[in-house]
Amino acid sequence: MKKAGGEAIAYIGDATSDDFAQEIVAVAANTWGTIDIIVNNAGFTWDSMLHKMTG
Repeated sequence: MKKAGGEAIAYIGDATSDDFAQEIVAVAANTWGTIDIIVNNAGFTWDSMLHKMTG
């Protein structure tokens, strides 16, 4: 939550790609200069429920 002092970015890519890890680290490093925390949170849904969720 940016209001509380936090900031995050989302990176959409193919987590099965051999270059994915290097790409996401490069995006984070280019955005902030350093990396303090990385959350590995890749996922998918088989039942298409994500697009039906409300905010």
